[in-house]
Amino acid sequence: YKCCNKFLEAHYMENTQKTYTIGEWLDTWLMDYASPMLRSSTIQNYLYARKRLDKHYPNIENITLETLTPLDFQRMLNALASVYSKSSVAHIKVVYCEAYQEAVRNNICFCNPIREVQIPKHAARKKVSGMTIPEQDAFESVLTQLSFMDHCMILTYLLTGLRRNELRNLRWKDWNSKQDYIQVCESKTTTGIRNIPIIPQVTSILHTLAQRKSCEYIFHVNGEKMTDGHIRYICTKVSRIAGIRHVTPHMLRHTFASRLFESDAGLKSLAEILGRTDPAFTLKTYVTVSQKHLAEQMRKLIRK
Repeated sequence: YKCCNKFLEAHYMENTQKTYTIGEWLDTWLMDYASPMLRSSTIQNYLYARKRLDKHYPNIENITLETLTPLDFQRMLNALASVYSKSSVAHIKVVYCEAYQEAVRNNICFCNPIREVQIPKHAARKKVSGMTIPEQDAFESVLTQLSFMDHCMILTYLLTGLRRNELRNLRWKDWNSKQDYIQVCESKTTTGIRNIPIIPQVTSILHTLAQRKSCEYIFHVNGEKMTDGHIRYICTKVSRIAGIRHVTPHMLRHTFASRLFESDAGLKSLAEILGRTDPAFTLKTYVTVSQKHLAEQMRKLIRK
């Protein structure tokens, strides 16, 4: 007990006497506070936010925590709003605000200069659109050039509307082969924990993969769960071969939502399948209506 007290006292004195640079404190905060508490994907997003700010303001990590002023950070965000979407700028603010808040709790600095900084109103909202029907046709037509596992993974992604990490985390025990649904046991939200009915094409994919099962995860690379990087690489590769615009993994989820909506799925059903709570938000965020579908809707006005 005495040793523990001495250690804590020495640690307290070290922290209160040391002057941290922003870069040094971010390293400490990420290792001691963020990493033990948050998902690895969230930590990766924090690192992306840090990298974005450092790319445009490389000197920020060399200044001390006490040196940064609210005006300094506000000017940075104002400039970044011309480069990144509103959500990306907001994410940068969140990361630095949380790091500073922990520094205040540890008596390493007196105040948090990020707290009252505002997200610029002129920052553009990020809009992810699904593939058009011709793009999707071209995308799917070249999937046979992939390995069998990657081919199955991409098709399942397109035909289920799963989030990327939901897809990566799918295990064989999550597939109910008798009732034809997959159970999402790990998701970013509680609403994301759900059962998704699957169509015969996905059932066929799973039965085929089950015959060569060698891992607890349905989709894997050499027995290891697929990484985010691998899925991004495959999407980039396929879109390049297909000769269409760059397709990100998240666009596959949006493509699924758009096709399901065009098939006259109800908004409540669409939201539940995607693991969202608000049907209106789901429609606004995920659905890009094709010109073909709009034309079909307009033809309903024609009197017979």
